[in-house]
Amino acid sequence: MVGVAAALVLLIGGGAGRASEPCTISWDGDAHTGRWTDAANWTGDRLPDPGDHVCIGAGFQVSLGLADERVAGMDVAGGLTLDSGLELTGPDSSEVSGTLTVGQGRLQLNGDIPVGSFRQAGGIVFGTGSITTADFHWSGGRQQGVGTVEVLPGGAGLAIDGGAHRLDNMRVLRIDPGTEASWTAGDLELRADARLENAGLLEIRGDQDLVGCCMSAPQVLNEEGGTIRRTEGDGTIQLTYPMANDGALELRTGTLSIEGGSVPAHASSGSIEVGDGATLLFSSGDTGFAAGSSVVTHGTGRVRIVGGQARFAGVVDAALEIAGPAAFGFFESPVTLQRVRLVRGALAGEGRVATPDFEWTGGEQIGSGTTRIEAGGPGLVLPAADSRTLVERRIEIAPGAEAAWSAGPLTMVDRARIENEGLFDV
Repeated sequence: MVGVAAALVLLIGGGAGRASEPCTISWDGDAHTGRWTDAANWTGDRLPDPGDHVCIGAGFQVSLGLADERVAGMDVAGGLTLDSGLELTGPDSSEVSGTLTVGQGRLQLNGDIPVGSFRQAGGIVFGTGSITTADFHWSGGRQQGVGTVEVLPGGAGLAIDGGAHRLDNMRVLRIDPGTEASWTAGDLELRADARLENAGLLEIRGDQDLVGCCMSAPQVLNEEGGTIRRTEGDGTIQLTYPMANDGALELRTGTLSIEGGSVPAHASSGSIEVGDGATLLFSSGDTGFAAGSSVVTHGTGRVRIVGGQARFAGVVDAALEIAGPAAFGFFESPVTLQRVRLVRGALAGEGRVATPDFEWTGGEQIGSGTTRIEAGGPGLVLPAADSRTLVERRIEIAPGAEAAWSAGPLTMVDRARIENEGLFDV
């Protein structure tokens, strides 16, 4: 009778098997311990071997924590927690319709696997295989290799919290269209050629950073239709990786520091909205915005350039400050800015920059473009300064606008000129 019962369990797979991948060993739980490494918990009272297709039925909770195991594939309708190593060698396909948890263990994937609910609190997920899931809770640990964790719509989405999180090698974390992700705690580090791809909604609630090191070239890609939105936290979020924003970036609070520039040969075509009191900060790198892009600030929101180059070819309706010795703001298309503060660095480019409020306390205006002072605001103010230089560029003071030069030098070189149609008070 025991042999008949075992054969029946093998055929039905504890409720988890599929006809295409018949179970060669199934969990029966007869040891009542929940431990993978207790042979009595398996049909035939033996442990799975590397050629087995393992099945764990609904209602069973299994933990692997005392040894590293290798199996050809598995079907899990219950729950499996890894605190030691498990390799799915193939060629069998695998599926988890229940919950797969990587605690402090290691999961090596040599093929793709759909997972109902995926939890990673630590440990490592690696290999060539990918995970697809509509429910991913990432509270810590590392992912590496060449595979992808793809978060699908229709479930709980992606929750990132807890401690440190890392993507390494060429690993990709992808948020699909229609998927919602919430990142509330713990820095996210990308190394080597790892990528974060967002085509859904990634909401950042807190002051955690996207930081890394070590001669790496990872990327953050916010795709067309995707939204990255910061809704909580008053501090500065560091984004140290190249980014392509072809979707929407909404900064509702705090500061976002752009430090990695743009993805090589990819100027961003999406929109950036900076809310009242928030700051979009360019600290380093070469960041480009294509003709279809837009950068808009609201209320006391502002754009600050303190290092690197920010190159604008699209719409810019913003309060701008340039305040760094190696800070450059290039404008290649006509824009109207709410206000401009040029402290150090350079306002440059071939486009026309119009504003009713320009305070020039230092730095340079360079390039073949025009700075036009419009009526309706404080106008152009030149207070005390160590140096100010106008190189090639033209300054226009429009009818009804005012300019006041109270102190400090102004050096004009290389066909630079000032054209006044308003009031220039020297």
